Amino acid sequence: MSEWERKVREELEELRALWETYKERELLPVVREARSRGTKEALDDAVNVEVYIEGVETLFAEAEEELGAEIRAQSRGDDFNAVIAAQRVAEALEMLRVYAKGWREKVSGGGWG
Repeated sequence: MSEWERKVREELEELRALWETYKERELLPVVREARSRGTKEALDDAVNVEVYIEGVETLFAEAEEELGAEIRAQSRGDDFNAVIAAQRVAEALEMLRVYAKGWREKVSGGGWG
C-alpha cells in the first residue's frame, strides 16, 4: 500500500465516522420528524434531506471506487488511467472535506439554527 493510498483510506475512514455521527444525530431525526408530520411541505423537506444523504453516500462510494481503480491501474502499469482515477479520488475527497466543515460544526454543538 502506498503512502498516498494509506492517507486517503485513513481520511476516508475519519470522514465516514464523522458523517455517520452527523447523519444519525442531525439528519435522520429531521427525516423521521418531517415524515411523521405528513404534510406536503414536510415530506418535501424529508425528500430533500434524503437526496442530500444519497449525494454524500455517492461521494464516498466514488472516492472508494476510484481509489480501487487507481490501484488496479498502477498494478497494470497503466499510468494514464491511474492519474485520472487519482484525480477523481482527489475531487471526491475535496467535496467531502467541504461538507465535513459543516458536519463538524453541527456535531460539536452548533445545532440547526
